[in-house]
Amino acid sequence: MIALFNAQQSKEIDRRIIDEGEPGLKLMKRAAWHLFATVQSHYPHAQKLLVLCGTGNNGGDGLACAQFALLAGLDVSVFLSNENMHGDALSCLNELKALNADIRPLNDLEVFSQELGKTDLLIDALFGIGLNRPLNQASVQLIETVNTSPCPVISADLPSGLDADSGKHFGCAIKAEHTCTFLTRKVGLYTHLGPDFCGQIHYFDLHANLPQHISPVAYSHELNEWQPLIPTLSADNHKGRMGHVLLVGGHRNMMGAIQLSASACLHSGAGLTKIISDTQHLIPLTQQQPELMCYPPEALSEQLRQSDLLALGPGLGLDDWSGQLYQTCSQNNLPKVFDADALKWLAKTPVFNPQQILTPHPGEAAVLLDSDSRRIQQDRVGAIKAIQKKYGGVVILKGKGSLIYDGNRLELCPLGNPGMAVGGMGDVLTGVVAALWARGMTPFEAACTAVYIHAAAADECFKETGAAGLIPSLLPPKIGRLIG
Repeated sequence: MIALFNAQQSKEIDRRIIDEGEPGLKLMKRAAWHLFATVQSHYPHAQKLLVLCGTGNNGGDGLACAQFALLAGLDVSVFLSNENMHGDALSCLNELKALNADIRPLNDLEVFSQELGKTDLLIDALFGIGLNRPLNQASVQLIETVNTSPCPVISADLPSGLDADSGKHFGCAIKAEHTCTFLTRKVGLYTHLGPDFCGQIHYFDLHANLPQHISPVAYSHELNEWQPLIPTLSADNHKGRMGHVLLVGGHRNMMGAIQLSASACLHSGAGLTKIISDTQHLIPLTQQQPELMCYPPEALSEQLRQSDLLALGPGLGLDDWSGQLYQTCSQNNLPKVFDADALKWLAKTPVFNPQQILTPHPGEAAVLLDSDSRRIQQDRVGAIKAIQKKYGGVVILKGKGSLIYDGNRLELCPLGNPGMAVGGMGDVLTGVVAALWARGMTPFEAACTAVYIHAAAADECFKETGAAGLIPSLLPPKIGRLIG
């Protein structure tokens, strides 16, 4: 398990450590040493380093790293955004000047670009977690110059231009191969655009006794921390103990959505998986998957009485047929998993219900909050909390660094890959969530476990097929093996 913090919390932790007697310069030198050790570990043949430094503590980390590199005999050039430094960063600058280091002002992009072309490795220490405004044109041009260069980059604390809280960027961000982050793991490194810019993340705590009374924004666990929570099978087990799930959806040409969800539900161990779908789909669904129990819409009320849990939405649609099914389902007291079009129906008549799990992607989250997907992505943590406050239950906000929130606990899943951006992937997740909840897990445990297993199964497929070959129907058998 790892704890994730925002920028404000990270600054507070840094301040408290210093207030308790640890010199800030000592922390800066430790950060720089770990930064340089990462250089030596991953780029042992690099001889010429270029260090790009801003004016704050992040720039100080870069200046101190330049000292270690220079003393180790490397050829080092430092470019400063300006020399308006103070405190510990100024001390590191003065020490570097005393070593007669090559220090230049960053006032000529062409000169910087020429030097970058002769460099083995760039250390990015331009902007730290304090950045909270759009970049000016000069900074954008500088970062674009770095990103178009073949020179590899190691970023100090986080790639410059990236928001430590949300994973968005402020116009652009440096694309690093490695990011050395200090004192805390910043949530923005792990969600939204963060993973695209951070490369491999290396965490260094810098201090043996970090403050324990600042609650993290979120936690992130390993897959093997969730798997043991799945109910085990006893020798006398039978289908009645494994949960009866009713899936509703699959309108007209969207039979595939409900089929994918039902297949995932079966492979996740549900005792009975039932479907209410368009009448013309019932025979093909049964032929494709004999274990499914398929019923026409007229049987909905009866099947609701015989089921333990309802999953509503995959391929449901938004016409009158869909609305009638949704209306009947929404009036029932069964625990519910809402996905896809069911979320859009829910947004029309919001209901707060603690016994539901919502599984929106950013576009659906925008509908739930009467917003737009861009705003959702710019503050994913704020968005998922707003959805849960409005609708209750457990919310899964899908996307890179998927978030799960129950009003108290926030979990971030770091697994998954770009190949998952394909229609039907969310339908599979719905089936897994429904099955695990029906089998007896708590809603939060079922949601977290399902998200991790779903992403892990996709990562296994990705290794075999690549991004283009990763299709949702490949996942259910792998999901079954991961559930055990």
